Amino acid sequence: MTPPDYTASLQHVDLLAAKIANLTLAQIDTEEQVIHRIASDYRAGRIDIEQVLEHYLWLKERAASGFMFRWNRHMPDNASAKRIRHTVHTRRRHTPGPDGIWRGAYPFGDTERYPRTPTPVVYVLFDAANEPCYVGSTADFRGRAKAHHKEGKPFVRWMAYPCADREAAYRLEERLQREHLPYLNRKVGR
Repeated sequence: MTPPDYTASLQHVDLLAAKIANLTLAQIDTEEQVIHRIASDYRAGRIDIEQVLEHYLWLKERAASGFMFRWNRHMPDNASAKRIRHTVHTRRRHTPGPDGIWRGAYPFGDTERYPRTPTPVVYVLFDAANEPCYVGSTADFRGRAKAHHKEGKPFVRWMAYPCADREAAYRLEERLQREHLPYLNRKVGR
């Protein structure tokens, strides 16, 4: 009995492997071009970091081996494969709501948005009955809110208004103290 001949089948496997290798090289070349364009558009301000993340996630899902190396070679540090999610998360976390004001509950939740230090803000703290209990200003809102909590101020909700500088913050703070008449503020004005 003669053993079966697999030569034709094995040659066919070789042919397919060569085609796959050529297609992979073409895919890698195309990925390089796309990554380069994304990086150029990001540096020029034509797309923002959130759009870069969107493209990164789409490409990563379909990319050939070595994608992260190719990505990192073209991207600035804050958009590197290792840092892009953190960069976007941080940006979202410190962006106020559509009306330009931050709002939230206390204690801060994992997804809570709050002003980034050193952003000057004027804040209003509200108690469980939704009454304004304190109005203040700071450039470190998260730290100041924690300090108020330690001091025993009974707040469960807050609002923070961005200000151009400390002088603008002082003016807004005085106005909000007069409007809200918070019961924990000792004085109105500087």
